[in-house]
Amino acid sequence: MARVTDAQFTKFISKYTDNILPLTNILDLNNGNGFDINCYYLYEDCLKKITKLFQELNIQDPFLIASFYTYLLWNGYLSLNKDFKYNDNISSNNGAYILTGAGRCFNISSLLTSIYQKLNIPSYVIGCTLPLGKLNLTYRPDITRDGEETFDLKNILLDVLTNKSIGNHAVTIFKSEDGYFISDPTNLAFLNFNNYLYAQYVGGSKEIPLKCLNLIMQGISNYDFKNLYTELYKQGDNAQKSVEEIKEYYARAFEMFKNNMSLITNFNVDLQENAQKLNRILK
Repeated sequence: MARVTDAQFTKFISKYTDNILPLTNILDLNNGNGFDINCYYLYEDCLKKITKLFQELNIQDPFLIASFYTYLLWNGYLSLNKDFKYNDNISSNNGAYILTGAGRCFNISSLLTSIYQKLNIPSYVIGCTLPLGKLNLTYRPDITRDGEETFDLKNILLDVLTNKSIGNHAVTIFKSEDGYFISDPTNLAFLNFNNYLYAQYVGGSKEIPLKCLNLIMQGISNYDFKNLYTELYKQGDNAQKSVEEIKEYYARAFEMFKNNMSLITNFNVDLQENAQKLNRILK
């Protein structure tokens, strides 16, 4: 892994804060996703219910939040009729689609990011470029996923057309007391930062390029962008989690999931009315 110099980082920050961010603000790229005011209020109410569940279970550690979220997600407890399937054909990036029972990586990461933010944990969705084919990780929790992300000709063409500026996958950056890390609930995994441009799956061997244009298209402010990347630059590869540590987080999350099934079931029942309304609007 090549080290990044101060001059390279300054050039990177200037490129986006002086040129690209002001342009996206003028173009207002974050609008026009078809997410109307009714959806907004329904989604906000669902987020209140979800964060209340985490608070009732006293889940505060950001790694435990992501691990527990992953169990809820793939077992259907965040969705209509307790049924969630991965669906690459959803064009919107909003996390509300998870409530309707379907979503792709961006929807999955967006909902997790919203949960973090409601719990006052700094978090962002960011794009990345995964290699084609299966991820070879030494550990993933034993969670069955209904439907999986595909990397086919469509993804290859998208990478070429966008000059690899957006990537083919979305993940969630979050801040813990040890620094910034990445959760990938789509692939049941976490990533460590190697620097502000690359990350690596815990239990994986390949560097994954990160694509900050997704952050910009979500409407991140100039100040937040500069602050986030300055912190990532200073952090470098100093904050690292091991496979054993990640195993422990998932094990703790599973125990909480298994031992609080009555509460979780009632929580899902309480989501159903809003999930049905969202489903009628969004589908």
